[in-house]
Amino acid sequence: MKTTTEQPSRKFNLRGLFTMICTALITWVSRRMFSQFKSNVRNFLTMLFLLSGMLFVTQESDAQCNSFGIDFKQGANRDNFGTYTTGEIHWINSILQQSNSRYIEGMSTLQRIVFDNLPSCDGTHTLRIKMEARKGDVHAYDFITSWDNALKAAAAIAPGFGLMPVDRNDPKLHECGEAIDACSEDACLLVTSGGTGDFRDLPIIFDPLGPGETNLTIEGPPADQNTTRQVIETYECRYGDNISIPAGLTYAGEYDRSVRVYVEDGTFTGATGDANNAVVFVGYGDANPNDGGDTYIYYDIMWSSASSSVVIEFAAHIAVGVDGLANINPGNCNVTPLGVGYLLNRGASSISGGPYHVIVEDFIGPDGTSGSACEPNLGNQDNQLQGSEILLIPECDLQGPSAVCAEATATYTATITNPDNATNANNSTYLWEIINSSQSPPPASIIGAPSGNVPQVPAGETSVPLSITVNTGGIGTYTVKLTITNGAATTDTDDDISSSCTVTTTVTGGPTIDCPDPITVNPCQTQEQINTAYQNWLQTVTPSGATHNGGSVGPDKCGGTKTVIFTATNTCGSATCSATFTVTADVTPPAFTGSYVDVNLGCNPADPAGSLGSATATDACGGVTITSSDGAVVTDG
Repeated sequence: MKTTTEQPSRKFNLRGLFTMICTALITWVSRRMFSQFKSNVRNFLTMLFLLSGMLFVTQESDAQCNSFGIDFKQGANRDNFGTYTTGEIHWINSILQQSNSRYIEGMSTLQRIVFDNLPSCDGTHTLRIKMEARKGDVHAYDFITSWDNALKAAAAIAPGFGLMPVDRNDPKLHECGEAIDACSEDACLLVTSGGTGDFRDLPIIFDPLGPGETNLTIEGPPADQNTTRQVIETYECRYGDNISIPAGLTYAGEYDRSVRVYVEDGTFTGATGDANNAVVFVGYGDANPNDGGDTYIYYDIMWSSASSSVVIEFAAHIAVGVDGLANINPGNCNVTPLGVGYLLNRGASSISGGPYHVIVEDFIGPDGTSGSACEPNLGNQDNQLQGSEILLIPECDLQGPSAVCAEATATYTATITNPDNATNANNSTYLWEIINSSQSPPPASIIGAPSGNVPQVPAGETSVPLSITVNTGGIGTYTVKLTITNGAATTDTDDDISSSCTVTTTVTGGPTIDCPDPITVNPCQTQEQINTAYQNWLQTVTPSGATHNGGSVGPDKCGGTKTVIFTATNTCGSATCSATFTVTADVTPPAFTGSYVDVNLGCNPADPAGSLGSATATDACGGVTITSSDGAVVTDG
């Protein structure tokens, strides 16, 4: 059994009080009867008369608690009842609306039925409930689910908002609640927290390929883009109760939604998932199930127990237009890309005007009608939700440049989903801001109006775009932030629901460039060595991607200078610088090798030309050309 801190209310024992007072009065009279007999008797008789009236009221209350009673309430999650805070459940039998609740599409309203002195009949009961499934061309409540499903879904849909208790063990649930009549409270506490009762989580019968809710399709135009069964399948995958019914029972299988039924301990018969212990979809209808209409969706809750005290807990799912979790696809559960949404403006928040209903209709007898039921007639049991005050959580997806140039302009574009302005164009607003600016002056700034009303989503679309242009300012970083707020048309800021999206941008200027230092190398190396040194020098420019006009061949090895222009370019501009590479000029003359002396050929040498000889010379920078100036050899005979 679960635990809770909810305590039973204290009730006075008027009979005991009457006995105590009478004893005291008799003692008092016996002591003073002789001195003040007449006056005291009158006082005593007056007190006795008043106490007899109190005793009559007590006996009448006891008689009421011995007769059949029903308490049907729903959970207001922001009623500020006593010391209650948002997310704390106050059980009420009035309408859920802005003054007491804050519900968002995709959440579920908690419903609780308490029976006291329920006739046992034949030990089996079938209770029929109906929920308003369609209001005009909008889905209202599209299916029944469990409290556990509802609490998990609320945490996923609105994380951090604290709109519902965390789970069944959260004391904010107040399962039996303070706003409950005495007889129903006795019954509730008997079978739930701290009592001697027992419970079953009865499966809501649904198989994607078999039984369960059928599709309620709103044709439009445009027509729904998702079906009820696809929505339920996705929902069950995300938040499932994981109930397994063994083979051999009527409803053997795996189920992910349930209705909890509490009874007095030891009074359940049969088994969970048999023919008498389950929740089944009956059909759609206007006045009766399957009458050709689709205003209401009908369910039968069936349990087998002779318990006179019964508590039934279920939740009514608020239909979704656009599923804010569809893109995230938690658990990879999406049957279609729309998740649990039908179509923009088809969710319950688009209902304008009056409320829609969860109704406990009646017990159903053996012939399928309430007329043959053993249980008493239930009268009018109707919990309502003001559809026009169902809230939407807006979403924005902001795109913009991650890097821009200083003193330029940049455009940022957002896609807005779920602006809550289908019925009130002023109910969804936007605000552009520049935040976290860390820049050299001037800082980035917004061009144009930074705030206004979000445009309504065009027919057939699921989102609407917004854009803003920014002066980028000086070098550094800044963040563009867009905030979308739903609920702006109300005067209570507690009704506002906001979402933000951001893009951070780095601002850069034109490029900077650092040329290589001028360099001079010695001459008389090989040209290949000069070229290698030259190419290595070119690569020392910063940034390394800078270009140049110097080619790949350095100055001549014997001397010369090259002036090179380097250029760096980025999206914000270009920068240039120049540097020189010099080979020192060779000024050392070549030198002859060998020894050279005058030769006297004498008279009539045999080979005058060959006798002249030859000369050799070297130079540090390469080959030498020797030019002779011997002139002609003359012979005189």
